[in-house]
Amino acid sequence: MRLYVNFFQPSFKLMEKTRDGARVTKRYHPPLAPFQRVQAHPAVLQAAKDALVAQFEQLDPVALLHDIRRAQARLTALADATPFAENDGNPKADVEAFLNGLRHAWKEGEVRPTSRRKPPIPRGRRRPDPLAKVTDGLKAWFDEDPSKTGHELLCRLQAAHPDAYPEMLLRTVQRRVKIWRAELARSLVFGVSGDAPTLMAV
Repeated sequence: MRLYVNFFQPSFKLMEKTRDGARVTKRYHPPLAPFQRVQAHPAVLQAAKDALVAQFEQLDPVALLHDIRRAQARLTALADATPFAENDGNPKADVEAFLNGLRHAWKEGEVRPTSRRKPPIPRGRRRPDPLAKVTDGLKAWFDEDPSKTGHELLCRLQAAHPDAYPEMLLRTVQRRVKIWRAELARSLVFGVSGDAPTLMAV
């Protein structure tokens, strides 16, 4: 798990947080694995970086995941084959509770890094999209500055089209921005778009 997380598991790190009244704006560094952050840090000795690169080149994330799952399966088998007698004050009771929870998590299906949830069936729009004519423009404004909030985009839309888009559309714009931010995060993590940083290849 240590090797998989440190070398192949990207994560977001907070870069800055600003407050404007009740609104808090957070900006994040591009997602990187701890190994990549060490390589980019100027205070780390080059010899240490070279040693990590040599170790990284010997690793296979698929093989690591296989070893992790095999170890989890072995823990489950040990939990099933080694019952403990209930005894208050006995530290084995805590171990038993842990193993029982692990056994249920394994059998019922835990969230694995390789798993993908089935997407929910969309309900479909019941009314015409009130933003259909300006969605492309809103998306372009969002792409210019992804930190813009739904309220800021709606205000800009109202300035460009007076009396056409009332405040009651704020939640619709916010939901649209939420979807675009999720797509942007996926592109940063998985390198879908050309502008996204590319994760280190195996």
